[in-house]
Parts: sequence; structure tokens; C-alpha cells
Amino acid sequence: MKPLRVLVVDADLPSVMALTTALGQLGHEVCAVVSTASDAVVAAVSFRPDVMVLDYQLREGTGVQAVRAIQVIRHQPFLFATSRPDVVREHLPEAVVVAKPALRGTLQRALSSVRRRAAEADAAQGI
Repeated sequence: MKPLRVLVVDADLPSVMALTTALGQLGHEVCAVVSTASDAVVAAVSFRPDVMVLDYQLREGTGVQAVRAIQVIRHQPFLFATSRPDVVREHLPEAVVVAKPALRGTLQRALSSVRRRAAEADAAQGI
């Protein structure tokens, strides 16, 4: 798997540390870490990550709000690593969701799924 540039959107410091460590061990680069929905929008536009990994509950707003705002601006592949997978699926049934704490293998499979979905969407749009 080609290394990905990942934007982490999470307000819980232990989760951020675990995610950034796991992503690094998988060979990916964390380009930014933010903890609010509005900062996620700014970071997604500024850093143009390959994928975002979000939690549902943020310091201000939710990961769902962030995804919806970003998708208006640009197509942005994403997945949720959250302790509230049921709430995310209620709002975004199509989302790839893993439960916290996400093990490295689970995270790798989720990233592969997001990457495959993004490639299929790009192919369908002729990109």
C-alpha cells in the first residue's frame, strides 16, 4: 500500500497518540492533527490529505459535521475511529467506521477500504 497523508481529527489526546503511532507504524504520514470541526475543514483544504481519520465527538462540533462541511468543498476520503460507531452510522451509513481503540490491523483494513472506495468513485467520475 502506498503511504498516505492522513489528517487526524480527534480531541482525545491518548487516542491521537495511539492513532498517530499506528499510522506511522503502517508507513503513513500524519500531516496534521486537529480537535474541532471547523479546524478540520481548514486543515482538509490546506493540507489536502489523502484520507481523514475522525472521531465522532470533537472539542467543538462533531466529526460528522466536519465531513459534511468538507464534502461541500472537495471530495475527501475519510473513516471514523470512534467509541460511538452507532451514532456515526446513523448519520453517515456509508462511512467506514472502526471502534476505538482501533488495532493496527483493523486500521489498515479500514484504510484499504477507504482507498478502494475513493478509487472506484474517481473511476466512476472519469478522474
